[in-house]
Amino acid sequence: MTNKIQEKPIDVPAVEYIEDKDIDSKTDYQLRHLLCTSFTGQQHWVFAQHRYFSIPYPRRWVMRNEKGQLIAQVGLHDKTLTINGTTLKAGGVGDVCVHPDYRGRGYIRIILKTVHNWMQENEYSFSILWGKVSVYQSSGYTNIDNIYKNGEDDCEPEKIEGTMVKQISTKEWPKESKVLMRGNTI
Repeated sequence: MTNKIQEKPIDVPAVEYIEDKDIDSKTDYQLRHLLCTSFTGQQHWVFAQHRYFSIPYPRRWVMRNEKGQLIAQVGLHDKTLTINGTTLKAGGVGDVCVHPDYRGRGYIRIILKTVHNWMQENEYSFSILWGKVSVYQSSGYTNIDNIYKNGEDDCEPEKIEGTMVKQISTKEWPKESKVLMRGNTI
């Protein structure tokens, strides 16, 4: 007879959707604290001043602990992709973080699944992000090397390195075509 030790299940916090226009001063402070704690180095100083790295996110998804403090978040920008003359909606995922005390629990995967479902409901074709493959591969992201910032003022488009993509719709990522991205780029 084997003795099984039953582990207590970990309560998973709910994922909450927040639009930037609805962020109050308390939530702003909590977001900046979470971002400063999660990102160190040069980024720390940026997040001490703003709840975003370069451009505010119109929408974000967060998790809170049992005390109501923010412990994880994902921001989302709207992007436009042009592929062989066809325009598609994409979501630019950024400032993905989990407070160090809550890492290793799969919270990012849970939040990203919620974000991907929202994007699917709102007819986005792809989710795009920049980060470590080892972190995002389990959420369906793969490396791509054919995405470019749309050139402005008759400038040539600039290749964006280190980009990952996840298919959200039935549209597959074109492996051979140059993809131009517009919107709040990195």
